Amino acid sequence: AELLRGLLAWDADPTTLREPLVWCRNNPTRIRHAFRAAVGWDGFLDALEDLRKETVPDAHVMPEMDIPEASELYQTLYWVARCGAMPLPKSDVLHLTAAGWAALPAVAEKAERGTPVLLTEHGLYVREAYLGAMSTNAT
Repeated sequence: AELLRGLLAWDADPTTLREPLVWCRNNPTRIRHAFRAAVGWDGFLDALEDLRKETVPDAHVMPEMDIPEASELYQTLYWVARCGAMPLPKSDVLHLTAAGWAALPAVAEKAERGTPVLLTEHGLYVREAYLGAMSTNAT
């Protein structure tokens, strides 16, 4: 629920992702259980419903999701949690070459150890995301 709110809420503050990602990092063997437990699924559904109720001027409400769509989002959050749990070697600086998945363990590393993060975006990730979105919308 915390990951969902931190990633998808209209007024999401990225710093709210620190705590759940640090929890994942410190409890990698508990992530699977947390996502398979009924309380995890129920918390996810409650958070999803809260997000659907958000209203923002000049924006559409979030569309309703059926069970397969909600399950797919839940599985994506599981991978976010697993990625955030990846251990990193102690280092002086973390250099990320994209703002995607690599940023997740870096957020936990910075929160835990204070390791500085340097992000270099060459535009490839953004361009690929745009191209992917265009091909998805075309079908």
